[in-house]
Parts: sequence; structure tokens; C-alpha cells
Amino acid sequence: MKRTKKLLAVMLCVLMLVFGLVGCGKTNESTSTSTAMDYTSQFVGTWEADFSDFAVYADQGITGVAGSEFKEDGTLITYLDGEQADTFGYFVYKNYYVAVGEDGSAEVTQYKFSDDGKSLEFSDLDGNWMLTYTKTK
Repeated sequence: MKRTKKLLAVMLCVLMLVFGLVGCGKTNESTSTSTAMDYTSQFVGTWEADFSDFAVYADQGITGVAGSEFKEDGTLITYLDGEQADTFGYFVYKNYYVAVGEDGSAEVTQYKFSDDGKSLEFSDLDGNWMLTYTKTK
């Protein structure tokens, strides 16, 4: 009788562990997928950054207003002082942003949105700040 109870207890623990692992696997997969999709929608719109607002760029003589228009279809159009500069494809995954040039070259950076969603900060893969955009539309 004791042996049967012990065997049932072990089987119950194994079943709970198996269901727990299967459940965690499904949760992680859906979280990863929704994370990529949720963040993409936050980019859509027009963002601007005035290089003269950032000392690191002003010290290098880089001035002007950079604009980025993120479209729902994954297209990014960049502007410098109101003139169209380039067109890219873009996508995001978790906190990584990837811009793909027409020649197939890609640039990967990290990003984060402000709590109110009105500013977007980019940093390199080491976490060093690069530029902050403000949402205009």
C-alpha cells in the first residue's frame, strides 16, 4: 500500500512537471511572437530629431533635422532637413531594431520608447546612446 501511494505521488509529480513545462513552452512562444508584433505598431508614424539638440553631434558639426517616417508595411523613409534621404525596410524583435537597406545591408540597434510613447531612443548593441527621436504624427 505504501509503495502504491509512493508510486502515485511520483507519477503525479512527473505529470505536473510535464504539464508545467509544456505550458511554459507555449507561453514563451506566444510571448515572443506578440512581442515582435506589438512593438512594430509603436513605430508607425513620423519621428524627428534635431541634431543640434545633442552636443555629441553639434561638436562634430552635424546639424539639421532628421526625420523618419515608419509605415505599417515595414517601410521606413528618412529625411534630412525635409529632403528625402533614403528608404529602408525595417522590423523589430523584442528590443532590437533592424533597418535593411535597398542593397540588402542591415543595421541592428537597440531601442526603447518613453513611458508616454512620445520619444524613441536608439542605442548601439553595447547600450551606448545614439539618438533620440520625438513623435510628430
